[in-house]
Amino acid sequence: MQATKLNNLTAKEYVDIEISTDTRYEYHDGFVHAMAGGTLPHGLICGNIFGEIRAALRANGSSCRPINNDVKFPLCKNIF
Repeated sequence: MQATKLNNLTAKEYVDIEISTDTRYEYHDGFVHAMAGGTLPHGLICGNIFGEIRAALRANGSSCRPINNDVKFPLCKNIF
């Protein structure tokens, strides 16, 4: 396995890495960090927020679909 240097990347380079791996990363100011799993309290808070947003969207007849933080970015490979 070859190591990849994950700093000072452009947004496009970051997206290329995201597409080619199953690992989730966070991109900030050219630096990329692997994302770890969340804690139970974090999961409960996020679940409650997601539920409220989803209910509000449905109540207003919106066609928007909320997506939780477990979805690996990018959803669309053609953003650049």
